[in-house]
Amino acid sequence: EAGAEAEAEAGAEAEAEAGAGAGAGAGAGAGARAETQADAETASVVAAGPTQTPATCLRNSNCTCADCITPLSMTEPNADTMSEQPTEQPEGAADEEVFDGTLAERLAHKNWKARQAAAIELKALFDGVADGDAPCFCEYAGLLPQLLSDSNVSVLEQAVAVAVSYVEKAADAAQITGSIAKPLAEKCLGASRVAIRSASETLALLLIEVDQPQSTAVLEALAAGSANRLPKIARPSLVCMQKALAAFGASALSVSVIAQALPPIFSNAKDRKVREEAVKTAVELYRWMGDALVPLLDEVREAQKNELEAEFEKLSKVEAPTPTRVLRCLAGVSPEEQARMQGKATSTKGTTVDLFGKDAAEVNLL
Repeated sequence: EAGAEAEAEAGAEAEAEAGAGAGAGAGAGAGARAETQADAETASVVAAGPTQTPATCLRNSNCTCADCITPLSMTEPNADTMSEQPTEQPEGAADEEVFDGTLAERLAHKNWKARQAAAIELKALFDGVADGDAPCFCEYAGLLPQLLSDSNVSVLEQAVAVAVSYVEKAADAAQITGSIAKPLAEKCLGASRVAIRSASETLALLLIEVDQPQSTAVLEALAAGSANRLPKIARPSLVCMQKALAAFGASALSVSVIAQALPPIFSNAKDRKVREEAVKTAVELYRWMGDALVPLLDEVREAQKNELEAEFEKLSKVEAPTPTRVLRCLAGVSPEEQARMQGKATSTKGTTVDLFGKDAAEVNLL
């Protein structure tokens, strides 16, 4: 009997321990589910944004006030943690690249960003020099033709700005006219960016301004550009010739270069807009030359000749044009001295200009 009682007591104790274990497991599971649900609710509230703190915070696991749901990473750093945080870099600093080499080497670098940065640096160098005879002008003048032929449009934009700065500041700027006139007409005037085209026109007029009277370097490059089969090159070349005539007049320019370039355009140009610009150029020439231009149009087709004569008729009652710009070498010089320097003879009828060389007859300008 004593043994039976002992076994009964042991069985009862085992059943009690098993029940307690099951209860504890169920409690732990319920607690885990409650915590998971609370975390999910907190996460959804954080995603939706902090709510306004209630008047009385419950301070329990289900509280959704701003103080209870703000994670530690969103709190303001204290003095101890601020020293450990990395220093914030300026915007774009990580994208900047540093290129080695001299300025001349970087202007010819294979990376376009290096060439662009070097061109900006060169322009700043020219702009910062007050003496037109400074060594930097002679040192980098030979690199301008290569810069103005760059295939990258961003580099080309800076290259034209460099050339404009050079021509404005250098005392002997006329020395580079012959070397940069061709890339200027072929590459820059017809560029895709409006800013490049506008700056290129400015550069072309500056090159004419610093050159000698009757110089043909820029006009010959523009005439060759006007005959290009690509309209994007031909049209801006013609426009630039018009602006040169309007600015400096026929006395300062070798108008024969322009006059001889027009008939082939009327006969061969397939693009309508190119022919229209050729007509405008002929009209601008007529403003300065008058009827002396008419014999040059004998080879033009009859329909185009009639169109030109109609345009010329509109100018019959227009006053003679006046140049708006003066060549740098003629600035401050008397009209008589200007005529002598330009190789012209003045008379009571006006100023004469030799269109086709010494053996050709002189024509009387308006």
